[in-house]
Amino acid sequence: MSQQDVVAVLSERLLVAAYKGQVDNVVQLINRGAKVAVTKHGRTPLHLAAHKGHLHVVQILLKAGCDLDIQDDGEQTALHRAAVVGNTDVVAALIQEGCALDRQDKDGNTALHEACWHGFSHAARLLVKAGANVLARNKAGNTPLHLACQNSHSQSTRVLLLGGSRADLKNNAGDTCLHVAARYNHLPIVRVLLTAFCSVHEKNQAGDTALHVAAALNHKKVVKLLLEAGADTSVVNNAGLTPLEAARQNNNPEVALLLTKASQVSRFNRGRSLRKKRERLKEERRAQSVPRDEVVQSKGSASAAEDTASSEQQPAAAPGRSELKEPRSASPAGKRGKRKQPKEKVSALSDPVPPADQQALLAGPQQQQQQQQQQQQQPPKRRSKRGGPSPPPAPPPPHEARAYQLYTLYRGRDGRLMQAPINGCRCEPLINKLENQLEAAVEEMKAEFGTVQDKMNVKLGQMESKTQHQLRVLDKLMGERLSAERSECLHRLQQHAELQRSEGHKRQVSLVDELKTWCTLKIQSLELRLSGECRSSRIKSTLSTCES
Repeated sequence: MSQQDVVAVLSERLLVAAYKGQVDNVVQLINRGAKVAVTKHGRTPLHLAAHKGHLHVVQILLKAGCDLDIQDDGEQTALHRAAVVGNTDVVAALIQEGCALDRQDKDGNTALHEACWHGFSHAARLLVKAGANVLARNKAGNTPLHLACQNSHSQSTRVLLLGGSRADLKNNAGDTCLHVAARYNHLPIVRVLLTAFCSVHEKNQAGDTALHVAAALNHKKVVKLLLEAGADTSVVNNAGLTPLEAARQNNNPEVALLLTKASQVSRFNRGRSLRKKRERLKEERRAQSVPRDEVVQSKGSASAAEDTASSEQQPAAAPGRSELKEPRSASPAGKRGKRKQPKEKVSALSDPVPPADQQALLAGPQQQQQQQQQQQQQPPKRRSKRGGPSPPPAPPPPHEARAYQLYTLYRGRDGRLMQAPINGCRCEPLINKLENQLEAAVEEMKAEFGTVQDKMNVKLGQMESKTQHQLRVLDKLMGERLSAERSECLHRLQQHAELQRSEGHKRQVSLVDELKTWCTLKIQSLELRLSGECRSSRIKSTLSTCES
């Protein structure tokens, strides 16, 4: 065996050892003089080790002087092969050795394209930090961000956006990344792009915005997000269709309904700031509103002095009249005091009247006023924590004895306290309305469940018919393949038989020729013998005549 044959064998063994990650064998083969060989796809040992993630083998091959940027038949380098499977350690080692980051394969993809297409965000982060071009385009005009958005790799998308990639770049079809995410219904990617201030008004070569694409494909949630982001519903594409018309043309009623309410959606979401402000105002209003028992106590204590001063001039007020108006402003100290006061337990309207209240009902209003004056004239016994005298305990409200069983309080739509008779409570129509709405909602849900079940049954039937059709097609294809293979086998057998027949015929012809030549030779030899004998007999006859 020559020296070249030995080197070739060692090189083939080096390919196998690099593929399997056999570090010791790789070192021995390199020391014995193995050269860099390639597979049938043009891949070197460095390609194989990088793809399989054998870091130590890659480091040994790099120290041995292997070419970093050599390309295989698909024009991929070892960095491409490592990025395809997300081997971050190998990618880091190749970057540290100074490999070419933006080398493109036959499709125009760089290693960053491959990492983002397969969703390996750590490898993409390494490449971006090393200075890889985040705006590189492949032959279809797609940037790495296009590919990450197409396969819904949100982490890779964030890495590229933070690395300087622009979401509004268009590919050869004129699609931005938002078009791609809307087409494939990738809701998290749409959110990421919108938070990165991606334009929602860009058009592709067909004149479609992302809203056109989502509306035509019945992607309801994407349409809602785009409307919240301020997408224009009046934009017309090259076919003269608005997003609403595109949804109707593709028979998407839910999206069409959403687009018809686009002005309401935009008004509702035009701001979130306005909504937050309204919620904050509601919370403040709720904080300022006073519960019923506290309103009763404060109103009772505040009106006690007025009742004592004007009891001789004016008749007693109607029960519950003092509670109709709510204090509009209160000092902070008063608010704090109200929050700290323990709430008194209010009995239900259907509870029996206690004996004390029955006596109060029999006593009349004058005795109640005298009791209230005596309670107000008593000196305070307790002091608050700040040192000031604590307010006197609130007397029972004037309406509690007289009309507690006749009136009830409720809060109106404007937030004010209102009163109504117990027999004619104004909550009953609202409760009846809520019950009717609840029943209607239940019926609607039942109908919706029925329609969904029908749709599911229809889809299952379609899938079953489709699978049966596919099985029939597969059976037909199998039969066709078997018949083709049978005919091919018969044809081969016929060819083989004809070949054997022709060879036998040739052999027979050659044997016949050989026999003919042999026979002619024999005949010629016999003729020669016969002619010689004739001559000798003639000579003898002549000699005998002469002697005689």
